[in-house]
Amino acid sequence: MQGGGPALQSLRDGFLGFLVWWRDELWGLLPERVRRLFTADEHGVVLAQVDGGFQVVDAPAGRGAPAALGSREVMAREEAVMALAARARGANVGIRLPLNLCFTRSIELPGAARKDLRQILNFDLERATPFKLRDVYTAHLVEGEADTRGKLRVRQFVAKREVVDPLVSQAREAGIEVTFVDCWSDQPGSGLPINFLEANTPPHSGVSRLVTLPRGLAALALLLTLSALLLAISRYEGALGEVQAQTAQTRTQAAAVRQVLERSDAAVADLGRLQQLKLKHIPAIEVLEEISRLLPDTVWLSDLRMEGETLDMSGLAKSGAALPPLFERSAIFADASLTAPLTLDPREDKERFSLRVRVRQPTGSQVSRAEGQQ
Repeated sequence: MQGGGPALQSLRDGFLGFLVWWRDELWGLLPERVRRLFTADEHGVVLAQVDGGFQVVDAPAGRGAPAALGSREVMAREEAVMALAARARGANVGIRLPLNLCFTRSIELPGAARKDLRQILNFDLERATPFKLRDVYTAHLVEGEADTRGKLRVRQFVAKREVVDPLVSQAREAGIEVTFVDCWSDQPGSGLPINFLEANTPPHSGVSRLVTLPRGLAALALLLTLSALLLAISRYEGALGEVQAQTAQTRTQAAAVRQVLERSDAAVADLGRLQQLKLKHIPAIEVLEEISRLLPDTVWLSDLRMEGETLDMSGLAKSGAALPPLFERSAIFADASLTAPLTLDPREDKERFSLRVRVRQPTGSQVSRAEGQQ
């Protein structure tokens, strides 16, 4: 069972390699625009207003970073919107105004106002300027951290709706959804990190940036890997339990066989002892044959008993005193003697006798002959 560890490790490595390959293959099959959506890429196309018309520029690295121009050609608004629509698929679309169309002002605010900068700036805008919030879009940019006095320096940007709304509406009529509006100061390909539409757009959750397709596929791969591991472990435990059950059953069967063998050995041992005991004593049939051979025809036996090595017999004979010498000459009998006085039976005209003899132990030749017969 110890060999299951390397096999399980090899299975897990192969499965992980397959999941990584399959993830890469699926990722490669997705269109570029779909991949941009799942990876939260900041790739964008911008309709930038310049002197004399409009240009369509790329903004692949975010609105705050410089980008190469998509086309340096200055076009009319309708032509530029059509060019924007041709390149806007799968990209964030924005409108970029020159800084001279945006009103800017700098304000110092307490550091504690950082959480409510937009509300405070908009309230101060209507208080200190002739602009009304219903007529403008606003955005702001914090310039650095609070100074030693705890003051924040903030730049507020203001763009008139009469400038922005026609561009947004025309883009929407062309099937384009504008997601940001900013300003440029040095070149159209580099916009300020602001968005005039941010106040009208629900705040973006960090979840959309965290939950991307590669991360989702990685989580799915991890989930599948864990499922495979759990399944492999479950099967391994099931197989282990089955083997353990079979082992316990085999042990039970082996114990039963062992008991049978022990009983068989005991029976063989008993049989051996009986055989040895039989070899140590002359068989009763031989004793009877020897008695029949020794006693003459004039002897009648009325009782014959054998206990161990002692043989007692009684009966009638012409001469009871002549019987012991007959048994003394036998090879299997010894110590023959009368156990009671001889009495005459008048009716039979014979002597009634009681005789006891000892049966000899078999000799080596007799034992060998008995073993050979078996």
